[in-house]
Amino acid sequence: MTTLEDQLEGEFNELDISIKNRESVKTYLNLLKIKDQQTYEHSIRVGLLSSRIARHMHLDPKAMLFAGTLHDIGKALIPPETLQKTEGFDEKDMVKMKKHPESSYQMLRGVHEFSAEIALRHHIYQEKGYPKRLPKSNIPFSSNSQLMINFFARILSLADFYDAVSLRVNDKFGEKRKLSSDEVRAIVLMKNRDQKHLIEDLYANGIFGDETTRIEAPDSQDFLYTSLWQGWTGERNPKEVRRHVTLACALEPLSDKVGCTTRESDLNPHQKLEYFITGAINIGDAFEDLAQRTLELGRQPALIYDAAYKAQADCKKNRAGGRVNQGIIEMLVPIVTAQVLFDPRYQAPPAEILERAKGVMQKTSPEDVKELVKMKRLAYDLSGYHDRPVPEYPEVENVYGYYATDLQHSEKPTSIKHNEEFVLGFPTIRKIHDLIMASKRKGLNRKVEEAYTEMRRTNHSEAAAGLTADCTACGIYLVLSHHPKDKVVR
Repeated sequence: MTTLEDQLEGEFNELDISIKNRESVKTYLNLLKIKDQQTYEHSIRVGLLSSRIARHMHLDPKAMLFAGTLHDIGKALIPPETLQKTEGFDEKDMVKMKKHPESSYQMLRGVHEFSAEIALRHHIYQEKGYPKRLPKSNIPFSSNSQLMINFFARILSLADFYDAVSLRVNDKFGEKRKLSSDEVRAIVLMKNRDQKHLIEDLYANGIFGDETTRIEAPDSQDFLYTSLWQGWTGERNPKEVRRHVTLACALEPLSDKVGCTTRESDLNPHQKLEYFITGAINIGDAFEDLAQRTLELGRQPALIYDAAYKAQADCKKNRAGGRVNQGIIEMLVPIVTAQVLFDPRYQAPPAEILERAKGVMQKTSPEDVKELVKMKRLAYDLSGYHDRPVPEYPEVENVYGYYATDLQHSEKPTSIKHNEEFVLGFPTIRKIHDLIMASKRKGLNRKVEEAYTEMRRTNHSEAAAGLTADCTACGIYLVLSHHPKDKVVR
């Protein structure tokens, strides 16, 4: 199970936070952990949530992560009997509590100046906001910086309020109990009327809302969904392979993953969302053809990596620019072949199919190796990497041997992890599938984000984010192609 500390460490990795700053934040947080576990956990959650909101709004997630995790550090100076009180909170308690923004400010000054200014202001936007007077800053911030401080403080205030209302059990809003999701939404909107449009946007995009999947009432249109499967034989077929490949590759960039193009922002001009969607749809023909050939033969075709070359060429159609889908294509060719050969009725567990995919690569021919090298050369050329050499190993007899040999020659973390994926039987793809299926988050995007973040933290911390994204797309493909009738997208 991923802990809050794990999630924070993952965010540090993704945002490339220096060791010095990580240790500084952890030292401050430890003061809260000693004083009150709930406040400590609240601070981490608010930091992570603030960073997520910042990415959604195209703001600096680092600034919001720091301010969010450190905003309540001043509570380390509040008596435990006040800090941990859940009912009967009176004016004397409030007087003590109101000191914490200024205490946070004083504790952070000289170390995290920008965060200190934001933390100082995170309660001034509520009814009877405090502190009433702000101390003069030691730093001569520019007018633009002052605007950003106030803007970030308002966002932090919203994240702080949302987390407190969602998870704290006290009698502040009536009887002492945990509020329902509908009650939380109503209170958040009522107490933050000036942020109505942002709040609705955050709910609409799954940033606010239930973290875990609800037990849903039967869908009034379930009978229509069931009717769509009438006549379905329960057997894997080429058209379904095509559909699942294109769906998986189109869905992957929609989730909010640090270091990647998402539905909210393009990573760079070469990696626009529309490029990913176009490429996802374009590669479907090659995989349908591969599945059809394999199905008709009833055995592994003498040549399968011609499908990789075709998919690589097709993915650029109707697309003016953009990086190509090389990693995804390389991984899916043996996986799709293994599914058609060894799991015609969707019964084999994904782990078995991924092991079978390794066997598929071991049964390929020298001609397949040539097609793989040809595909890689095309991928580099389409990406503008004309001077990048494609490794060639004339002595290898099959594709598995190619990856094993290339692994021996690999020095860069991304190349090592890329080759290990094939040689070791796709461990990252397997884990991503398992994490998505086990997640209790609501909605596929949130499940995918959780799985991606976990793999970046535990297995791909030094590899390029693009490789993790490729494995994520293949993980989504496994979810879709092994659970073909499930309502995966909710």
